[in-house]
Amino acid sequence: MIHFFEEQRSIYLETENTSYVMYILENGTLVHSYYGEKIPQEEISYSHIFHGINCSAYMKNGEEILSPEMVRYEYPTFGRGDFRVPAIKVEGRDGSCVNELVYVSHKIMRGKPKFQGLPQLDVNVENLETLEILLRDEISGFEVWLYYSVFFGEDVIARHSVIKNIGESSIWIHHAASASIDFPVSDYEMITLEGS
Repeated sequence: MIHFFEEQRSIYLETENTSYVMYILENGTLVHSYYGEKIPQEEISYSHIFHGINCSAYMKNGEEILSPEMVRYEYPTFGRGDFRVPAIKVEGRDGSCVNELVYVSHKIMRGKPKFQGLPQLDVNVENLETLEILLRDEISGFEVWLYYSVFFGEDVIARHSVIKNIGESSIWIHHAASASIDFPVSDYEMITLEGS
């Protein structure tokens, strides 16, 4: 299930046992608020907690001042004062690799997009919902489309991203990831299927 709360500027994805929450800052930055054990929709506003100011650059969110290093970006970019590994680094025609992806729109659709020639989850795809989010970097001239397909009963959120050049000049993609998630410090067990 996928829900958008316009007043809170929040997007809430839920499976049978988990919740995934995103929040759109006033400046258009899409941030990751929560992923974990299922929380009621009424409690998602409590997950929009930003941690203090670091001694790096800062950004404004309305009257609030935030350090980019303290914001949990949903799809972080390179060169904006955040020194963690970015999800994407694109070089524009002027040689600059400083990118700023801003939320443009989203839509919730039935089913799951198909990828030609790529492995994918395809069980009960007609019975699920997919969230499509459009982010844009006007200066470098590219868009990132983020897709989240929610397999409710299986407790799975399948993610992928699509990058499109919308400018008249070439761009160079130095690095691109399907997803980026900041987890709080804790003990985790991760199972990967690298190379499969």
